[in-house]
Amino acid sequence: MVKYEENMNRKIAYILMLLGVSVSVFAISFYPGNYLVFSLFSIVFLGAWLLAWIGPMSYFYLFISTFWLLGFWMKSCLHLIIGYDFIEPVGLFDGTGESWDSAIILAVSGGIGALVFRLIQIFLTNKIKSIYHCKKNLDSIPNWYIRFRFAIWLISFFIIISVAFFNVKYSINITGLLPTKVFPLKINALTAGLLNIGFAFWVATLVWWEACLDKGWFLKILAIIVEGLVCSVSILSRGAFIFQVFHYLPSIFFNMKLLKISRISFLSICMIFLVSAAVSATFVTELRNSLYTGTSVSSLFKDKKLLDINSENISGAFGKVLYLASDRWVGLEGAMAVSSHPEIGASLFLEGWSQKASYSEKPIYEYIADSIYIDPDYPDANKYNFLSIPGYITMLGYANSFFIVFIGVIVCFTVFSLFEYFIAKNLKNPFVMSFFGIYGATLVAQFGNLGLVLIQLIEIAMVLGGLLVLQNFRWKFSKSKCKVNRKNSI
Repeated sequence: MVKYEENMNRKIAYILMLLGVSVSVFAISFYPGNYLVFSLFSIVFLGAWLLAWIGPMSYFYLFISTFWLLGFWMKSCLHLIIGYDFIEPVGLFDGTGESWDSAIILAVSGGIGALVFRLIQIFLTNKIKSIYHCKKNLDSIPNWYIRFRFAIWLISFFIIISVAFFNVKYSINITGLLPTKVFPLKINALTAGLLNIGFAFWVATLVWWEACLDKGWFLKILAIIVEGLVCSVSILSRGAFIFQVFHYLPSIFFNMKLLKISRISFLSICMIFLVSAAVSATFVTELRNSLYTGTSVSSLFKDKKLLDINSENISGAFGKVLYLASDRWVGLEGAMAVSSHPEIGASLFLEGWSQKASYSEKPIYEYIADSIYIDPDYPDANKYNFLSIPGYITMLGYANSFFIVFIGVIVCFTVFSLFEYFIAKNLKNPFVMSFFGIYGATLVAQFGNLGLVLIQLIEIAMVLGGLLVLQNFRWKFSKSKCKVNRKNSI
């Protein structure tokens, strides 16, 4: 049965690949540069994505190859075919065939690194693929969870909602805004960490434990959506809901038999998530529009200004969400800006990678891309903190060395794959693994500062270590007070 499902997955991937090849053939007729360069570009990114479906599943590789496919290949095809302007700044890129070739070659060097890494990963993980095949194991569920399930869920969501409101009140971690207050004992960092990754990892853990107990899926789906909605609204991020919720889809899809979910049920879950994402994104977009026109976050709720949202505003916000769905993927613009910059080289590489994150000083990429955010009058530096995002391949491109880009991608992917191996071997939780995969892929795709990424990796390591301790902790109860049917174990 497992082999049948793997074959079905590959057939789906092959169909999508055929569609991608067709789009590439159509887009190449609009390409102003060397057709061979664009052909190699399409082959590399489509091929790198196809490899995600071959061999033991790596959620990190699946998501990063998808993000790069959307951010580089899909975006280039859409802009070539339709011919509309880029939303993000592109620096000195002038649109000539030579400029296009330079940007595409930079992207290809990173794409080849991803492709080569995946080939090596498939070879190595095939020897230990049993580790990556999740199994229900009731012995891995702490006895304290079995006894206090209901109370743990209630307390968890009480904490999630409380932290979300605390974040809103003091604007600690809100997209584009500086915090209005800095608390002692790293409370700001703790709040941001919980909303970005902590709660998502915890809910993924609880959902898996519930799945191992063979409980119904209605409450689990509701919990997933509520957690994603609360966190995304609190930090005013349209992408947060996608990253915290949609990672469940591949982990459910690849484990449908284990989870006893039919294809119809899976399609129903997909529709529920899509509708929820549309509602969340539209709602957050309207909140952001109100906020960035001068309204404070807390007053939006306190003064009940959300009740003033009319159908016209909602329609406009929803249209903006659809428009951004194709252009908010990071990738192509960064390659365009850096490849056309005259001063790329070793000195720029060292400066860009050693630059510290600061609210008072804009990153060097803002000047390379000629971002509107370097204008001192836009936005108000005392309140807002908007930035353009270069991405990992772009940051490596500072060196003006395709070899560094190639090696840099392999090194980066190796680090994230080691995290994934730890989860597969110790936590054995597909939902935790899939969230790590999508969040790790987001860090790489939206890479902008080495220090911030290292801090987040440390936070992830701490969270994963904490989950492992909790999962292995056993409370000494009387056996009669903590019973579970072990026959359900698969």
